[in-house]
Amino acid sequence: MSIQSEITRLSDARAALDAAIAAKGVQVPGSARLGDLPALIAAILTQKPEQSKTVSPALAQQMVTPDAGKTLFGVTVEAVTKELLAALDQMADGTAVWVEQDESKVTYAKKIEKAEMLLDPAATALDNRRRVQTSLDAAPARMAVADVRR
Repeated sequence: MSIQSEITRLSDARAALDAAIAAKGVQVPGSARLGDLPALIAAILTQKPEQSKTVSPALAQQMVTPDAGKTLFGVTVEAVTKELLAALDQMADGTAVWVEQDESKVTYAKKIEKAEMLLDPAATALDNRRRVQTSLDAAPARMAVADVRR
């Protein structure tokens, strides 16, 4: 690998990190150095992100609150479908037919491991951006910029 290709790779990785941090709502100053990025990433965790929620309709009043550390800016109530209304009527009058779910047709998503949230300078900008966008407060996207165990 030539020096120029390594500089290009690192430059692209830095641009991906800047974009990922900015996508989380933290401004990256043009003068920021690589060593400044951990503090900017930490700022992602301390800001209160906005959140919207969708709730299903209910007969009783529902309390909609933001998740811990977030600000609620919108609530959407889904429409009641004809099928749901018919099923509720059947449940109320005792004519509903209950069907056991076939366990062989159930699918489960694999849990995302913390290691999958590590930002990688060798990965594409889009891959790193996706890691940041799918991260949560409990499992934030992160990257080691130096080995400080010395």
